[in-house]
Amino acid sequence: MNETNTISTRVFNPFAEHPLSPALEQDDGGKAKSTARPLVRITRRSRRMLDRDNLWGSAKIIIDQLRASEIIHDDDEESIRLEVAQTKVKTAKEIGTVVEIEYASEG
Repeated sequence: MNETNTISTRVFNPFAEHPLSPALEQDDGGKAKSTARPLVRITRRSRRMLDRDNLWGSAKIIIDQLRASEIIHDDDEESIRLEVAQTKVKTAKEIGTVVEIEYASEG
């Protein structure tokens, strides 16, 4: 609570228009995008391990943001291949989440 005894919170709109950061921009050289399902691999790095259902649940917000940012077309099983994993780390500096997206090469 703040000085006026109200609870304030920020809720971000995942569908708001935001320019892609340079790291997310893709230069396809004018080629059409692949129709193959991309592999989305999310690796959680933490000092505590989660059980399977919590691990997969923790990936939902990331997948939803990838879809809202139009980095992936959709988040259903027909549109992406999803791998969710976790690794245990020793220090706080190593904590984080790694998101990798691999597109199958055609040809």
